[in-house]
Amino acid sequence: MNTDAKARFQAIYVNKKNLVFRAAVHYTGDKVTAEDFMQAAFLSLYIHMDDMKDEQHAEYWLLRTVKNLVINHQSKYKRERFTEDIVLISDLHVQSLSIEEEMLANQRDENYKEFREKIFKELFDENESWYMAIMLLYCKERPYDEVARVLNMNTEALYSMVYRAKKWIKRTYEKQYLRLKR
Repeated sequence: MNTDAKARFQAIYVNKKNLVFRAAVHYTGDKVTAEDFMQAAFLSLYIHMDDMKDEQHAEYWLLRTVKNLVINHQSKYKRERFTEDIVLISDLHVQSLSIEEEMLANQRDENYKEFREKIFKELFDENESWYMAIMLLYCKERPYDEVARVLNMNTEALYSMVYRAKKWIKRTYEKQYLRLKR
């Protein structure tokens, strides 16, 4: 992506992030989940930024993308939920967690989520290219050759960049992760 497209992306993000977030909250009913969908929509916009004609086109595209992401997620969740219900019904003899264990598990999950968000935010602040590579490879599960093409680099350079990013994450957050794990 060229510098002009990056500047356009940043301007669109600044101008449209609240609108996209509100739309995601409207569709999900949950602010935390809405943030995930908003982030996914903007990541998708970043990938397709060269196809955007203007800010108005990008706004419509973002709103449509958020809506489709939520609809796809909800339909997938319904199918998964039905399967989970069948397993739960057939497995009634399995003891459930005590209230205390459940609360601790929920708190641990919340702590991991906050930690993950902190890592991604600071990774973006440290190096935007690292952030994009990690997001595309590990969150969006895109293959290395596709990510290299999106980031306008060869695959070997991408491997090297991801190695440096992972090394920075490990060096910066290893102690906090080990504390959180206890």
